[in-house]
Amino acid sequence: MGTTTNTEATTNTEATTNTEATNPRVRAVLADPEKGTFEEVQLNSGDHRHIYSLLGCHLFDAVRLRDGHAVYVDDEGLMKDPRAFVLLHPLLVGGTLPLAGKALFVGPVDDDGYETDCQYDAAWFEDNVLFLHGAPDSNAVTLFVGQWGE
Repeated sequence: MGTTTNTEATTNTEATTNTEATNPRVRAVLADPEKGTFEEVQLNSGDHRHIYSLLGCHLFDAVRLRDGHAVYVDDEGLMKDPRAFVLLHPLLVGGTLPLAGKALFVGPVDDDGYETDCQYDAAWFEDNVLFLHGAPDSNAVTLFVGQWGE
């Protein structure tokens, strides 16, 4: 029984090493509504542990944007009594969608299922992403989104 455990541990270590060595590093952008910042980060594509670490969570979900990019968010973010949200421009997702907590923007997946570089620049974030503080209700979100002139 001890031999099996050691073998499994060795296999897991080898898999981790191989994943880090073969998966491309891609440009991603971390939106932090608490700080009001966007930070460019390097992500090991396909490395879920790295996404957990960046978002500060144990489960994440992907919101697909109409152009193929994705936004990773804490899947349990709304259950943590959040006070800061990321709002995406309604045309990106087909409606108003407040995302609780940090959001990680990545490019579309490639043919092998790995993320690619986020193609958005600073001007894109200024035009398409807003930070909202406090508990969002439909009136607050509607007024806030009105900043886009829609």
